[in-house]
Amino acid sequence: MPKMQKKMTTDAGRPVGDNQNSLTVGARGPVVFEDVLLFEKMAHFNRERIPERIVHAKGSGAYGYFVCNNPDMAKFTTAKLFSAAGKKTPTFLRFSTVVGNIVASMKAVPQHIQELQVQHFYKADPAYGEGVARGLGLAGAAPSAVLKQKMGS
Repeated sequence: MPKMQKKMTTDAGRPVGDNQNSLTVGARGPVVFEDVLLFEKMAHFNRERIPERIVHAKGSGAYGYFVCNNPDMAKFTTAKLFSAAGKKTPTFLRFSTVVGNIVASMKAVPQHIQELQVQHFYKADPAYGEGVARGLGLAGAAPSAVLKQKMGS
């Protein structure tokens, strides 16, 4: 008896012929509304729970204005906020508190593991490593002398 191959189907059970391409108007045109499979895939993606994103859920924000001072920006883009020099565009900036979340999750970890993690953070971005070290109370605000020796600085 031959093996039955699994067929990919939509949520409604309809077989999927092509899962890698979207229906568009022309070769480089916009995606059409009739592409039910794309909308279904995007709905699944939007509802997917990704643990790494939860870390970034905390933070603060500020409302303000962006003013484009370069008159040449309109040559490079069609974005309306760059359309003219002096144009004032309302904006919202979000500031993430990732360091605080990492520090909170590392409090229960043994100190030697904390020091190793701070070493990795410091190598990736010294300011980030110092922030985590400060939050954990390791050698004041910077990596300890032991960490600096291990890193060769």
